[in-house]
Amino acid sequence: MHAQSEYMNPAQGDNPVSTIPTVPSVASMSSMPPPPPAAPQIPPKMIDTSPTIASPGRKHTGRRLLFLIPIILLLGTMIIVSVVVLPALRKTPVATVVETPSPTLVPATPIPTAKPDPTLGWKEYVNRDAMVSFRYPPSMSLKEQKTSLTQYSLTLSDDASASATVMRIVSAKNTTGVDLLKSQGEADPTIKTSETEIDVSGVSSKKTLSVQVSDPTKPILYTVVEQDTNAYTFVWYMPSVKEDTYNQILKTVRFVSPGITADWQTYTNTLGNYSLRFPPAWTLNTSDSKASASAQTVSIRKIPSEAQFQNLVIQTTVASGKQKVELSASEIVTSIQNLAGWKETPTLDFRTIGGAQAEVLSGEKDGSWYVYAVMWYRNILVEMSWRDTALRQEQDSFNDMLGSMKFK
Repeated sequence: MHAQSEYMNPAQGDNPVSTIPTVPSVASMSSMPPPPPAAPQIPPKMIDTSPTIASPGRKHTGRRLLFLIPIILLLGTMIIVSVVVLPALRKTPVATVVETPSPTLVPATPIPTAKPDPTLGWKEYVNRDAMVSFRYPPSMSLKEQKTSLTQYSLTLSDDASASATVMRIVSAKNTTGVDLLKSQGEADPTIKTSETEIDVSGVSSKKTLSVQVSDPTKPILYTVVEQDTNAYTFVWYMPSVKEDTYNQILKTVRFVSPGITADWQTYTNTLGNYSLRFPPAWTLNTSDSKASASAQTVSIRKIPSEAQFQNLVIQTTVASGKQKVELSASEIVTSIQNLAGWKETPTLDFRTIGGAQAEVLSGEKDGSWYVYAVMWYRNILVEMSWRDTALRQEQDSFNDMLGSMKFK
C-alpha cells in the first residue's frame, strides 16, 4: 500500500514519472460512453464479390429514355423552325441569282442625227391651175402674173419694190421646156458651161449653168422640167443669192392635182361677181349686220375648231366711180403693215388671183399666223383676212380656197 501511495504522488521526491498506464477507477469507467458495437466478422468465403446486376424494370426504363431524347430534340427543332425561322425567311427578300449571258461584241453603229428642215417656216405658193407648188424664204417677195390663158410668170426678189430679180419661174401648157426657155429671152439653151442631173418632184431633170443673153458676164442657173403636158423653167440669177437657196427651193417643188377642190362647196358672191370653193366640213356664215347694197361681209370657218383660228373673213366693197380701187388697196396694205404685234415685218407678195390683181401680206402676229389679201377687179375691192395657229395647220386649205377664187 505504501508503494502505491508513492506512485500516486509523484511530487514527493525526485523520482521520474512511471510509464505504467493509469488504470481508471470503476467510477470513472462507469461514467464513460459505451463503445460502438463491433462489426460482425464475416468469414472470407461468405463475401459476394460478383458484379451488381440491375433489375429488369430499371434496364427497360433507361433504354426508353435514351430513345425519347433524340425524338424530343427533333420535335423541338421542327417547332423552332416552323414558328421562328420560316416566318423570318418569308419576310426577308431572297436575292435571285440571274445568269447574265456574256455580251456579244457588236461594232458600234453611229446613230444618225436628225437634220433640221432648212425650209421650215417658209411661205408656200400653190397654183392649182398651173399644177405646181413650192416654198420660198419668208424674206423674199413673190410677184405673179398670168401672161396668157395657159402661162404664168413668177418673180422672186428680196424686196417687193426692188427691180433685181432673184428667181423667175415660168409655167405653160402644151409646149416644151426649151421653147419656153427661148421665149423668155434670158438664156440661150445652146450655151452650157456645165450640166448636172437632178430630180425635181420625181421628174428627172437637168440643172444647167449658163450665161444671160442680155449680159454674158453674169452667170445664171436654170432647170427645165416637163411634167405631162406642162413645162416649167426655174431660172436663178447669180451671184445675188447663194446657190443653196436655189437647190432648196427646187427640193420643195411639188406637182399638184387641179381637181382637189372639185368636191368642195361653192360660194358665189353676186355683189363682187366672184366665186370660191371651201372644204365640205367647213361652214359659211353670211348673216352679217354690216351687209348693204355696196358692202358685204361673210366668214368661212372650220368646224369644229377654236373660234379664233381657221377662220376666213371676206369683205367685199363696190367702189364709186370717182374712187380708185388700186389706190384704196395700197392704202389698206400700208395700214396693215403698220399694225402693232407683228413678230417681224410681214412680207408682201403680188399675186394674180382669179383674174384680179392682189397684194398679199403674211406673217406671225400676236402668236398667230395671219394672211391678208387685198384684191381689186374693175370697181370691186375684196379684203380677205385669214388667221391660223402658229403651226399653220390649215395653210394648205387656205391656199386652195384662194386658188379657187374666180372673178367673172
